[in-house]
Amino acid sequence: MEEPRPSCKKRVSEDKVMCLICKQVNATLKKFTIKRHYDTNHKMYDKFMGKERTTKLEPFQRGLTAQQSVFTNLAESGEAITQASYVVALNCQAEQAVQ
Repeated sequence: MEEPRPSCKKRVSEDKVMCLICKQVNATLKKFTIKRHYDTNHKMYDKFMGKERTTKLEPFQRGLTAQQSVFTNLAESGEAITQASYVVALNCQAEQAVQ
């Protein structure tokens, strides 16, 4: 038996998988649990096959990628701000030493 809906989920860590449609994180990687979630909440997507299914699910993947990039960018900008504050503090210290 093939995997139920491989394009509707994304692995977010070693032991967790996230539904791309509703963003619910499932703490188990058991095929039965993932299938049960899909069958209970997203059965309407069964009517889409092939390219049509891929087209329907692409916005969910793009949305997740965009959301992840926001948090990545925030973390990177926070790091840049911290480094800049160290440079400012170092410059202030050097000016005080000169005076």
